[in-house]
Amino acid sequence: MKSKKTKKTMRTKPKVEKKTSVASKNKNALLIILLSAMVILFLVAEIFVVVKRQISMSKKPVFVGEWRPQYKGQIGMPVWRDHLYVIDNSSNMVTKYDKMNGAVIDAYPVEKNPKWVAETSAGDTIILLYDSNELLKYTGNKLTGKILIKEVKDPVGMVIDSEDNIYLSDNASPRIYKYNLNGEKISEFGGRDKIRKAGRIFIDKDDNLYLLDITKPYYVKVFSKDGKFLRQFELKIKKLVGLECLAITHDGNIYINDMNETKIVVFSPKGKLLGKFDTDIDFKYKIGVPGAFSGGLDNYIYVGSYSVAIFEPIKY
Repeated sequence: MKSKKTKKTMRTKPKVEKKTSVASKNKNALLIILLSAMVILFLVAEIFVVVKRQISMSKKPVFVGEWRPQYKGQIGMPVWRDHLYVIDNSSNMVTKYDKMNGAVIDAYPVEKNPKWVAETSAGDTIILLYDSNELLKYTGNKLTGKILIKEVKDPVGMVIDSEDNIYLSDNASPRIYKYNLNGEKISEFGGRDKIRKAGRIFIDKDDNLYLLDITKPYYVKVFSKDGKFLRQFELKIKKLVGLECLAITHDGNIYINDMNETKIVVFSPKGKLLGKFDTDIDFKYKIGVPGAFSGGLDNYIYVGSYSVAIFEPIKY
């Protein structure tokens, strides 16, 4: 009897899977952690920037005080030294007030509608009239002289620098003309390559000139007192109505009364929007339609709505 041969079963060795190295796994995990951290940091930074901007945009000034001027139809209230002048072209009157308490100092009735007013270092008052090529000079409340500005055909605004030079923005040219107090023309600058349509003109503590270019898109054009073009920025306001004024505070920030939004808008020296406000930090004074606006040279801002409200500039 033949014995059965036992068939040997060949056992195959199980396949051994390649093991992912611990170092590789750790590396991938670390990479994921780093990427997640970067995403989180980016989101936190974005949130911080947004919150910071919102806080900055919502900043409000400190309210100093208010007083009520008397007028029928005010078109401006420039501040010079210790005085605030109310230009009332309905009554053909310019009234000089103490800028802080509203006490009347002098009144200047004129034959034609007054357009703007400025003050010399000696305290003389210079008045620009509509449809006139002469400036009226008052010492106290007495007319003491007239300054001929024959080159200026359509004056829009006027300022006086720390050396008593007079600057007039002329829409006809469009240029800025510089005179001394004797009416002698010192220089002219601007022109159509720099200015499209000249609006009012303003000045800062360093005698730099700020011109409103009132053709859309609106611009603020900045010149030195010697006529050098320094810079410009687009004034991102929907509509100008002709009563807008600039106040340049000592930090270089530029405030303007936005009649369309009934707010005061603040820009940096390079034109970046910093904020808007219609009340103060303690909500003591609510700004109505800001039909008149001034300040900056004394590092205060003055808003004329139903009264004259005085504010400290905002610290950004």
